Amino acid sequence: MPWPFKRERDPTDAPFARHLVAAHESWEERIAASREVEEPTRVALLGASAGAMVALGAYVMSLRMELEDPSPASGGRAGARNRIFQFAQELDDARAAEAAYRVATWALLSEFVAHLWGEDYEYAMHECGKAFGFENLYEETTVHYGLPAEERASEDERMHNIVKASLYGMVSSVLQEPVEPEDEFINLHLDAWIEQFSTGLEVGGERLEQLAPEGLGD
Repeated sequence: MPWPFKRERDPTDAPFARHLVAAHESWEERIAASREVEEPTRVALLGASAGAMVALGAYVMSLRMELEDPSPASGGRAGARNRIFQFAQELDDARAAEAAYRVATWALLSEFVAHLWGEDYEYAMHECGKAFGFENLYEETTVHYGLPAEERASEDERMHNIVKASLYGMVSSVLQEPVEPEDEFINLHLDAWIEQFSTGLEVGGERLEQLAPEGLGD
């Protein structure tokens, strides 16, 4: 699995990195041990959780490099108005790192389930919830945007909507308050999240193939 943190730095020096890895390992153990779900659901969850760790880790580290100084003592760019800057600051807290990780996992899981079991999307996501649970409205909203595209909507639109919803959901979940739609600072960093989300899909897909080489479509 690709390591999402900069090699030239010791990742253990970054509290965010430690908290993200700890959240991933904890949930991976709980999902693997869960007796509430069948094997295909468990495999999809494990794939999504792996992809979420890589996507979120890479996104936040690149975000912090761009923002130059994410420490709480810094005023940062645009200060209190910049929700993305606040998001980057808060992720050194264990609760915040896990909150963002969970939204990212649900978003990637939604994408996998939509393609694997599209006609049974809502049932499949309900089954996933038995092992992973829903902790807030932002996670549920992300899953809603993952619904398979209707005939009048394109797959690209659906994909864009779920990625955007997941970014807003991560920021809102970390800050513990709803973020207004079309926030200029969040939208400025949406393309970077789209790129890392795609990487998360690749990593999660590889994990699915490792765990279920014969596929999960049935």
